[in-house]
Amino acid sequence: MRITGFALLTWTNAWKALDAIGIGDSLRQQHELLLGGGHEVRCVQRKLLLETLSNELPSGTIRYSSKVVAIEESGFFKLVHLADGTVIKTKV
Repeated sequence: MRITGFALLTWTNAWKALDAIGIGDSLRQQHELLLGGGHEVRCVQRKLLLETLSNELPSGTIRYSSKVVAIEESGFFKLVHLADGTVIKTKV
């Protein structure tokens, strides 16, 4: 996810996903419900969403604005090669 930009429009399914990982209520308190229709729609500040998500993960888990130059298979894992020379071993 890019770190630039102001906001994202989030619909019902997004809120179900945010609830599933335990951060839906926290974000709802900071973003107004947009009226109309039978859906939960809110405009969420991108920075606040990213900060809330990153606070739930171990430090250093998220890398913003990294350019992926190659992905290779290594058994059950994938090796993600970044432009800066970093190689990340991950399960996908």
